[in-house]
Amino acid sequence: NPYTEVRATATFKRPDGSVWRIGLFWDGALDWKFRISPDQVGNWTWSVESNDAGLNGQLGQFRVVESDLTSSIEPMQGFPLHFQTQNGKPFWFFGETGWSIMTDHAEEQINRDAVKHYIDTRAKQGFNAIHCMLISEAGWGNSGGNPFVDMANQQINPDYWKEVDLRLAYLNKHGITGGLALAWGDKGRGEPFPW
Repeated sequence: NPYTEVRATATFKRPDGSVWRIGLFWDGALDWKFRISPDQVGNWTWSVESNDAGLNGQLGQFRVVESDLTSSIEPMQGFPLHFQTQNGKPFWFFGETGWSIMTDHAEEQINRDAVKHYIDTRAKQGFNAIHCMLISEAGWGNSGGNPFVDMANQQINPDYWKEVDLRLAYLNKHGITGGLALAWGDKGRGEPFPW
């Protein structure tokens, strides 16, 4: 089970010499990935430490250039009850909840096209954040299937998470930050989980 048995960490050396360590994630088959949002312009290097011989010792480099993309949100310097982007620009948090946008449900008319329409509408209205849950309390999947092949044995379904990635990328493309909750408890509603 790659999800539970393989450990893999990427170590990044920033241009200023400081180091970040980020876990890799299994993306199905033999694919392993990491995601990083670089916070410094310049040359970066990375290397992987893992208990898997195929991953252990992998290394690479990349160059970060200036960008006009919105960066991460953080507390404002000197005013911790306000927000700014990493580059110091003030961020007025204007958001709402779209808890089910990572899932599909025929009766609720939720699917990728409906979610894109919702995001398009909110972007035109000036929203810059939407909170959502990655795993539905009602047990809903998406076009990739359910989040887990076997939840009891912690066997994830990468295709579900790839669909989540597509929807997150669509949010980002529209300048909207996804406020991600892994899952809600069922609040006593008792929906059966099909996985």
